[in-house]
Amino acid sequence: MNLNIEISDGQIAVTGPFNVETDEGRAEFVNFWKHFITQQVKKIMDHIGDKEFSMIVSKADNVQLGALPAKIELNIELDVKKDEKDETKSQVQVGAVTVSPDLDDAKFLFLLGYVDAAITKK
Repeated sequence: MNLNIEISDGQIAVTGPFNVETDEGRAEFVNFWKHFITQQVKKIMDHIGDKEFSMIVSKADNVQLGALPAKIELNIELDVKKDEKDETKSQVQVGAVTVSPDLDDAKFLFLLGYVDAAITKK
């Protein structure tokens, strides 16, 4: 199962298992997104270290939306597994994450924040 987020000229379209048109679906997506961002930031920090990460954060603070390509696709592979303790619930695990076109770390961090602001503002 895939979650695809397309940003085209500043507009965001979400395609995947979350129905962001309903309050319940939006809440599920926002919850997933918060966990996803935390996971991605932790991966970046583990890979490059705190000092380098703080430099990327300061660069990301200076990125403007216009600096991003006109169209960006963020594809997140999801693996859904039944909860071992409660079979009425599922756990979503993130597999591969791809961004097209490739972005540097500062622009990727800006992109995560941009999507976060857009989906949580309602």
